[in-house]
Amino acid sequence: MIGGKYSKEENLIIFNSYFDKIINEIDDDTIVVTDADETLSTKDTSRIFWENNFGEKHWQRFHSDFVSIGRNFDGFLNAANIYSNIDVDKYIKFCENSAKLVKLRQGWIEFIQSAPSVIIVTSGLRLLWENVIKLNGWNHVYLIGGNHFDLDNFIVDPDIKLEIVKKIHNAGKKVIAFGDSRVDAPMLLCADIGMVVANERQSPGLAECLLTSNSVYQLEMEEKILPGIPIESLDNIVNCYLKYNKK
Repeated sequence: MIGGKYSKEENLIIFNSYFDKIINEIDDDTIVVTDADETLSTKDTSRIFWENNFGEKHWQRFHSDFVSIGRNFDGFLNAANIYSNIDVDKYIKFCENSAKLVKLRQGWIEFIQSAPSVIIVTSGLRLLWENVIKLNGWNHVYLIGGNHFDLDNFIVDPDIKLEIVKKIHNAGKKVIAFGDSRVDAPMLLCADIGMVVANERQSPGLAECLLTSNSVYQLEMEEKILPGIPIESLDNIVNCYLKYNKK
């Protein structure tokens, strides 16, 4: 059963109050906004968390809830309630240990280090990604997420990701967004440049959502690529990003 701490509307109000403060801190003309799981990492960190700390059966049970409910507000709210049932001290320890197992895709460490303003937004484990950020020394990176109601004030669904881009635009800034799934499609379409990262499952259904856009590209990778979407390298995106940030 889906429980919850907030309604979808209340969740958005809490997020907006939080994010307005972040926007006021950023002076750069262009901001990189990137999804976390399977965009920055090679593997879903929720899967790492469950398999490493509870076993594969627990991961399969957790994953099946998403399949049955959907990757929407109700699905992510249900996930947050499941995580919130884990004792806080154990949850913190599990996130710290799991972060050490996360492998990032090639080129991301250098890219994030070179980008003045980066927002990592995750619908998954905020605390785990906080530890990944610390391990890589990304002191200039903002992290947005939440899924344990004893530690976080809101959860992230597709509408929150889209709201981030809209608020950045309202502040007169440009956005380069990265994502790997249909959850990221609204964010990618709204961004000035949307960058698709094909995940290990080849991002089912994502390409179809983006084919009509002339501002969406896919990241050059060794893996199979998605048909119909032009390819760009991280190096070219860096050049474009730096160009956008010139006053």
